[in-house]
Amino acid sequence: MREGEYAANDAYFAVTSAPELALQLTYEPGRWRVMVFDLASKAAAIAGHYEPTLEAAKRFVVEFVEKRYGVRLEGLSWKEALRKRGYEV
Repeated sequence: MREGEYAANDAYFAVTSAPELALQLTYEPGRWRVMVFDLASKAAAIAGHYEPTLEAAKRFVVEFVEKRYGVRLEGLSWKEALRKRGYEV
C-alpha cells in the first residue's frame, strides 16, 4: 500500500524471540506511532515516538533495537492489521 492509503489505527505488528519484544506501528493521520514492548520486563521500551512514513518507522524500530539490545533484526516479518482488509478496531 502507498502512504496515503492508510486509515487511522491501521497497524503493523511483529514479535521477536531474542530479545522477546512486541513491536507495533500504528497509523495516525500523517504519521506512524512506534511502540516497542519488552515482554521479559513487561514494560514499554519506547512508546509515543512518531515517524512520518511507514518505512521510516520500520527503520527506526530496527535501529532502536540494535542500539538498545545489541541485536540485529534480520528478516523481520511484519503482520498487517488494516481496516481495508477487514480489520476492525
